[in-house]
Amino acid sequence: METSEQDASAGFYQFWIFEKATSLCLFEQVFEGLPKSVDSQLIGAYLVTLANFCENLVGEPIHSVDATTMRIQYYAQPDFIFALLIDKNMDVAQAQAMLERMYYLFVTKYREQLSTGFDGDVGRYENFADEVETIFNMKTTRFQQFLQTATERLQSEITELFDFQKPRESRLKRMKEEARESEQKDSC
Repeated sequence: METSEQDASAGFYQFWIFEKATSLCLFEQVFEGLPKSVDSQLIGAYLVTLANFCENLVGEPIHSVDATTMRIQYYAQPDFIFALLIDKNMDVAQAQAMLERMYYLFVTKYREQLSTGFDGDVGRYENFADEVETIFNMKTTRFQQFLQTATERLQSEITELFDFQKPRESRLKRMKEEARESEQKDSC
């Protein structure tokens, strides 16, 4: 049973939450194995426009956009669109159930923030990532990105802290500029 759960979840690549009114990506989670990076703001504008078009044209919500090897599965609500980039062969009913579950979890967890209206701060939803990893039973690239960012920051701080050349070079530059200014004053 454990193997089939892992096999089923292996088809999830990316998860998004978009605010319908602005097409803004409130939250995204990239799962390990995503074959190609996707610009969330671009995809958000496209998905929201497509969802609105379908709802206005035929009076029904759209549920998926299919490509040859992948599918974007939708769960559209009045204020939000929850979407998953999945493998084309993945069970659609399972993906739709996951989206619905994520919607109710998100709305329940952030009920207070959502009731006051969106103020543009997407950072308040970052801790939703833990629930996503748990429900999808998959590791995401979030931890790897965190480690990479932390490593780069530490390297930068260490370099700045122990780079004795840098202060010397800046002192020399400042001294040369002061000398040049002094020469200019003397020549006037």
